[in-house]
Amino acid sequence: MKLAFTLDHEEINSKIPYGMIYEGYERIKRGGKALREYKSTFSVDERKEVYQWIKKFYRWYLVVGAPQEVTIKNEDIALIERMALFFSSI
Repeated sequence: MKLAFTLDHEEINSKIPYGMIYEGYERIKRGGKALREYKSTFSVDERKEVYQWIKKFYRWYLVVGAPQEVTIKNEDIALIERMALFFSSI
């Protein structure tokens, strides 16, 4: 059974640190220790999912702003939480 949650604009801005995650992802692209930690923390499949979210976060953060509503699967919420913890620590 897959669960999904719908977040409105206010909830997106308050619960998803998409700007911080995007900026953290930009730091790992420079390589070095941050990139090695990223590769050891997230599996190949997870890194593909992270990249998909980073593309969305880029649009939300730098192009159009957060959408009025978004539906996120439960497993994606867990991944976003892991991304937030990881990128806040590098």
